[in-house]
Amino acid sequence: MHRALILVAALTVTGCASTPEHALQPAEVQGPAVAPALEPLAFMAGAWAQQQANGAMIEEHWMPPRGSAMLGSFRRILGNGAVPFYEFTQIVAEKDRVVLRQIHIHGNFEPDPKRTEPMELVLERIGAESATFVPAGDRANAGELERITYACDGADMLVLTVQPRAREGKPSDPPLVFRMQRCGGGAAGASRRGTGLAAVSEGQSVPRAPASVTEAEPGTVAYDRDVWQTLLHEHASIRRSVTQLPNGLAATTESDNPAVAMLIKDHALAMKRRMESGARVRVWDPVFNELFDRHDKVRLEVTLTEKGVSIVETTDDPETLRLLKSHSAGVTDMVREGGAASRRPTPYVDD
Repeated sequence: MHRALILVAALTVTGCASTPEHALQPAEVQGPAVAPALEPLAFMAGAWAQQQANGAMIEEHWMPPRGSAMLGSFRRILGNGAVPFYEFTQIVAEKDRVVLRQIHIHGNFEPDPKRTEPMELVLERIGAESATFVPAGDRANAGELERITYACDGADMLVLTVQPRAREGKPSDPPLVFRMQRCGGGAAGASRRGTGLAAVSEGQSVPRAPASVTEAEPGTVAYDRDVWQTLLHEHASIRRSVTQLPNGLAATTESDNPAVAMLIKDHALAMKRRMESGARVRVWDPVFNELFDRHDKVRLEVTLTEKGVSIVETTDDPETLRLLKSHSAGVTDMVREGGAASRRPTPYVDD
């Protein structure tokens, strides 16, 4: 039976290899939308490796986020070619948190009897191309682990830092740091490839709003106001989802109407520039005013999608975090209600 299956497989592979060059190539598969909470982790996607002593190496692969999950694998290969262990990791966006679960498998693919349950960590902090995970309570099965951090150092270097927990009465051991280079032909920025997302680069813009929306010059208060008022008028065609992060939030705002989708992108890029420079809007609104007072404490990432934008806003300051959440809740009200909500001061959100 096994020999027959092997023969069928060999014939199948031979048939694939001899496919004419002019044969139709399969179209790119379009998967479900990426959960907003996972979009900031797209920087991890790709193949990464680090050379070690005596011909050994470590290798880590991450699939890009799809739907509500992303999947990773890790192996260490000794100089003699042996693989002592493998690790398989999933990162999942749940209702109110992002969870990392990992299993450890011996080189012969037998489970480690000391690690029969997955290790479970939760996302503690997300930054610009960095993410820190910590044990999820007392039953995390994390041993002596304090935290792990993934971070990019340039376009082609992924740094994994593993911090041990300090033992009682003793200083903590130094962290293990793995500096892995992008490999497998991956190009800079490949973490965004195939996700349907386009990261905003410095100075990126979209076509200016048509004259039917505004005749003001882009970048002026009048232009941004007219675009926003049009979006309020079209609020019924806009959908918005928000995911709370430990140090901020991720929001996706989109429309099936191409003209409205373009205005959403225009508005998001304009507000990014205003937040970075401290150029205020809604000066009569206390939440907006206080948030612009703290604009230098806000990290704002805008990603253009086919039908709108995904935005990640984070901060290390507790009061700024409260203002970000209040602002986000206010914007959600405006998308739901239109101009009626826009005419009200934005309510403060209690932690």
